[in-house]
Amino acid sequence: MGKAVTDTMRIFSGEEILSSVYRFIAKDGAMKFGEVKGVPFKRDGHIEGSISVARDITKRIELEKSLSDIEERIKTYFTLSDDILFSYDNQLKVLNVSPNVERLTGTSQRNSLEGLQ
Repeated sequence: MGKAVTDTMRIFSGEEILSSVYRFIAKDGAMKFGEVKGVPFKRDGHIEGSISVARDITKRIELEKSLSDIEERIKTYFTLSDDILFSYDNQLKVLNVSPNVERLTGTSQRNSLEGLQ
């Protein structure tokens, strides 16, 4: 049984679906992602139907994938670089120090982080 049918059955049993993500093929043949929210529609205590909202989240999924890829490349660069690298947050607090800091300075990553705070 498919996810859409299972979710529909859940709604008709009285459950709310707050977020369910589906992959689908659009009319133009492109692969897309949609998020659906649904609640049962009741009248006189009986479920008569459902009210559902669907939206295209393809761009969000693509951006999340791109961000994940970028994060993975940064982690790899941090690990493999011969340089001492630091990452900062928007308050200029050091979040990360490359593993190479210990080899080049004799100071552990943890001590380097604590010394920079």
